[in-house]
Amino acid sequence: MPSKTLSGEALLAAQYKAEALAICQYAWDIYLRGVISNEETERMYTGAPFFFKWKYGKVKNKTTGKVMNVLVDRHSDQSKRLGGLGSTGERNRLDLVDMKRTYKCAEIEDRKTGSAIYDSLEKKFKEDEIRTEYYEFLKREILASDSENKQQQLDELNDKIFVEEMPLDKIKADLIARDEKDNEGVQDEKEKTHFHENIYYTAESVGKANAEALSEGKFDVVDGAAYISPKMTANLLRMRGCYTDKVAEAFEYLLGSNGKTNVLKDREAYNTIVNALIGA
Repeated sequence: MPSKTLSGEALLAAQYKAEALAICQYAWDIYLRGVISNEETERMYTGAPFFFKWKYGKVKNKTTGKVMNVLVDRHSDQSKRLGGLGSTGERNRLDLVDMKRTYKCAEIEDRKTGSAIYDSLEKKFKEDEIRTEYYEFLKREILASDSENKQQQLDELNDKIFVEEMPLDKIKADLIARDEKDNEGVQDEKEKTHFHENIYYTAESVGKANAEALSEGKFDVVDGAAYISPKMTANLLRMRGCYTDKVAEAFEYLLGSNGKTNVLKDREAYNTIVNALIGA
């Protein structure tokens, strides 16, 4: 079969199509490499920080009608932690005149603060301990029974107490009723059961202890901070070719080498610093 030679509009259309396919293939290649990078990183570095920022939520199963606590978003804060995907491609130049290849590093103690929601945390820890003890109590009853579907009962119990957050007043009422039933006819106070009181006493202690771990002076308010000297900052800007006359002037203000001591009260100095250094 003889070959055809394209010309005119047909040739132009074919070229556009080829270019479009090439762009699609290029984009697809980038996408696949991104997926591979994500998956490889997740498998190589178990416990990466972004795993702990996945979002969970309560979802009702359309088939069974049960409310379940399931994963609803697994991409939270993930890609930014994969350095190979977020690189700007800039390479700092290291062979500058009068530029040392080593630098000094200092340890700085960050400001520590307590939790602003201490009281609510103590309450939540206490409620969680009550639900946990109540669950363990009923779990022992189920395991000691002759039931053939124990696992199903345990799953339903877990959903009822934790996922659906069984009201504490119902838990309290049930525990009191059980104590009263167990103590029927028992005259000696030492022989009576006080399971309800024991659970709440333990919960008070656990809630207080867990919350105190987050009390004053425990939280570091800085997230991933790094401190470098003004000189090193200037050198890094020089490495990137960003150390302009305006930037140099801003550093003079910051270091006080031009006689200005309080740049926050000097509009000209403040504007020079902000305009020269933000985004430099």
